[in-house]
Amino acid sequence: MLDRLFEHQTLIDTVVRRKFDGLTYVQTNRLKLAALTPDDWDVLRALHHVLSGFDQATKLISASQYPTLSDSFWALTKLRQILTSNTDRSRYIELLKKTALNYLETYIQKHISKEQQDGMLVSSFKLIFLI
Repeated sequence: MLDRLFEHQTLIDTVVRRKFDGLTYVQTNRLKLAALTPDDWDVLRALHHVLSGFDQATKLISASQYPTLSDSFWALTKLRQILTSNTDRSRYIELLKKTALNYLETYIQKHISKEQQDGMLVSSFKLIFLI
């Protein structure tokens, strides 16, 4: 969805900033409020970038008919790798990645037992050695 928004950024900016005949003062002000600033666009791009990591992890788990512990291990590993990479120059991306990583680690500690985490690790290595 954000891809389409970015594809039509110029059109969106033009429409919300254009003066239309026949609009009331209130309607004109509401339209102006819908305008996105360059900073808003940067935040949306950063959000899109960070969420793409979650999209990749979801697709990895969803690729098989049923998710396995090894699929989960590799999805979490890939997600951590994306969220800890330092190749981005945007302060928004870095902030969102740091926040998402903190939430991910908190979720894992709270909802995935040590035994399950160990099981994911063992099953992923069994998969490597069987191939």
